[in-house]
Amino acid sequence: MEKITSFKQLKIWQMGIEVVAEGFKRYHDKEYTQFLYIALGSAAELETQCHIAKELGFMEESQLQNISEKMDHLSKMITSLIKKINQ
Repeated sequence: MEKITSFKQLKIWQMGIEVVAEGFKRYHDKEYTQFLYIALGSAAELETQCHIAKELGFMEESQLQNISEKMDHLSKMITSLIKKINQ
């Protein structure tokens, strides 16, 4: 397996650039994990904002479903990365 040298190589980054990239340059696993937990919170906040946007008529139900599915998948990927780092 090739060593990851840039956050841009992470599938998580490729799926949710804004959510995860902020912590990759951290040098200690504990600190990096902290930022991943922040990213989980950001993902939940983004999904909440999308629900509000739908209620205000800025988004269709199908768009909300699509984003919600992607955010759920992204959150699972972040959680898996946290578990891997903590092993």
